Amino acid sequence: MNKFATFFAAPLTAFFMPGVYRDASKKNTGRAILYLAYLAFLSAVLSMALISSVVTPKGDQLFQWIAQNVPPMVWTAEGLSMEKPDIQQPYVLKHPEYGDLAVFNMNQVNVTNANLGRAYIYVTSKKVFFRSSPGTLDSRSVIPEVRPGQQLPQKVRLTGELILKFYQNMKRAVTTIIPVILFIVFFFLYLFWNLLYSLIGLLLNLLRKNKLSYGAIFHLTCFATTTGLTLTWAKLFPPLRSIPWPVILAVLVNITYIFFALKITDRESTKA
Repeated sequence: MNKFATFFAAPLTAFFMPGVYRDASKKNTGRAILYLAYLAFLSAVLSMALISSVVTPKGDQLFQWIAQNVPPMVWTAEGLSMEKPDIQQPYVLKHPEYGDLAVFNMNQVNVTNANLGRAYIYVTSKKVFFRSSPGTLDSRSVIPEVRPGQQLPQKVRLTGELILKFYQNMKRAVTTIIPVILFIVFFFLYLFWNLLYSLIGLLLNLLRKNKLSYGAIFHLTCFATTTGLTLTWAKLFPPLRSIPWPVILAVLVNITYIFFALKITDRESTKA
């Protein structure tokens, strides 16, 4: 059987090609682990495609807007101050879509939940306040502790351009790190799922005339559960995004294909 059809194209051919399961029943567990790594790689690539097409453009637009609307400030060892003293305070950074993002008030000392309102942060001359949990405010000082021999800059301008540059640097770093993290997370997630599904495979194995070892069952399970996984990923992309796809349906599809995989390979063993 063609290796491309039974391994690399298995996320699609597992739906209709019995040869995928015949081939899987003859291989060792190491190939199953390699296949899960392959699925994790594909999932990481698809995740990055979704992030690049959906999340990144929204993030770019948000920080472009922030850069244009955030009031310029000046930081010194004494704290923050508005660069333009004629700005009316409190100054609310209100996004037309996301609502209140931040409140700036250099004259405020004690900040309450009422002061913060629906904003995410409240900036004063000495501290930045944020809601760490519902009803609970936390704060961080904008004045760092100076270690012996350490010299701080006399003045730093905090502008929208600086925030935008910081965002772009963070985006480049995240683009490098996130795919690796996603690959690791998906691999162990798929491994855990298939270990659970292989228990169902053990029960279905009792219906076979020619019993399989656990390693063969696990191998078949990894390929059979590809079907539910592929359908789940397909639903995340238009035009299938609007179609209801509950988790229980994916589970039923996977169990059906596990049964099919064990049945078709049992039939082949009986013929042999």
